Amino acid sequence: MYFIFKLSELQRAYYRFKQQKNPEAKTLSILNKNSYDYLNRYALLSGLYSKLFPYNYVNQADHVVQVSCVHTRIPKETAQAFIFSSVTGEKGYVTLIEASPINIEFIKKYIDEQNINNINLIHSAVYNQHTTITFGHCLDIPGNSRILKNEQHFQRVVNRWGGKWCKYKIPANTLDDLIDSKVDFLNITINGFEYSALEGASRLMEQNPQMRITFPWKQYSKEKGLRVNKNAQIIKVVDLLTQREYNIVFADARQQTFVDTPFITGLALKKSSSELKGAGCIPIELDKLINCPEKYDHLW
Repeated sequence: MYFIFKLSELQRAYYRFKQQKNPEAKTLSILNKNSYDYLNRYALLSGLYSKLFPYNYVNQADHVVQVSCVHTRIPKETAQAFIFSSVTGEKGYVTLIEASPINIEFIKKYIDEQNINNINLIHSAVYNQHTTITFGHCLDIPGNSRILKNEQHFQRVVNRWGGKWCKYKIPANTLDDLIDSKVDFLNITINGFEYSALEGASRLMEQNPQMRITFPWKQYSKEKGLRVNKNAQIIKVVDLLTQREYNIVFADARQQTFVDTPFITGLALKKSSSELKGAGCIPIELDKLINCPEKYDHLW
């Protein structure tokens, strides 16, 4: 069954605040090796993050697996791995799996400088089999980086932002092989390869039946709805999870991007329909949400 989680006033206020911040604020740069001496803002904001979707479904002492972390989001307080680290607290921990060597360098730097001791960093791509993949890192907009299946298509994507990118041969593995402990929360954000990652996580899901799973949907517009067709990878993700008896909640999780249009995140969990309704989730029909966006526009 599918639900929409209505945006809270707290979230709206937080988005407005973030959008007003100086876009020229200092960020980590691959070209700048200087030390950055500032407080761990994720720890300072942990109380706020714990009230935002989907982090309100994460508990202290949880084990969270985060697949992918873009280094440019770290100083903007939107790097999900560090949000999870702050919400789970000292008794919890985060397993962070990242493919890009560039992102890995900055993640290690930030962890060391901020003395963060509840993140276990793994350098690997996540896929549906053990193999070696080609990974394209977009230097202009690192959030566009991804496993390269079609180099020409990737070149067209990065051309919109300057066309600078580099590629690496990276070992890839399945979540089943990478994770051998209890998991409470799994978040996958890997630019269209979420389904492949979940294909390689069947044992992980079986061994952790109450594990919550989050994944990105797409940006939403009044004119085009969720802009997803029936052959899209994300539809396959939803189908796989509903077949495993998960309920799916869609919500505007704009703290990930702070763009003007809502950024839809899907949350899969095995709470009952009555529990979800009690938490403010409104039942929807997925086809109607895709084809009739005006019906639900007021909720975003």
